[in-house]
Amino acid sequence: GGGGGGGGKGGGKGPVVFPDRAPFTAYVGSLPYSADEDELSRLFDDVKEVRLRREGGTTGRSLGHAYIEFNTLEGLKAAVSRDGEGYGGRSLRVDVSTSRKGGSKGGGGGFGSSAASGATDWRGSMGAAVPDSPTRDEGKGGKGG
Repeated sequence: GGGGGGGGKGGGKGPVVFPDRAPFTAYVGSLPYSADEDELSRLFDDVKEVRLRREGGTTGRSLGHAYIEFNTLEGLKAAVSRDGEGYGGRSLRVDVSTSRKGGSKGGGGGFGSSAASGATDWRGSMGAAVPDSPTRDEGKGGKGG
């Protein structure tokens, strides 16, 4: 079955899945652009490392989100419990970071290997269906009228 639809504001995330071993990392978004690493270390408890994302790597303006690694699972859980809390005139977004599972997060990684192995089946089934399709010529009869 499919997942249920999300609720209104802030709803529909589903249960949070915490890692069973280190690294215990949270994604923190909707940060004020003025926030820096020291400020974020003080904002949360049990912080091991703060990686604030910046324009141009490490020197530019804050992009408004960070990855914060905690010493313990309890530190991570405490941080995630603050999701939606107001901070710097914004509503914090705090979630468990999944960026290290499998190496990459997002669109780039999945296509190459999985598409290559499944490509023959996909093209085979589609290719067989096209010649048998009667609509190819029948649908293009007239210009309307």
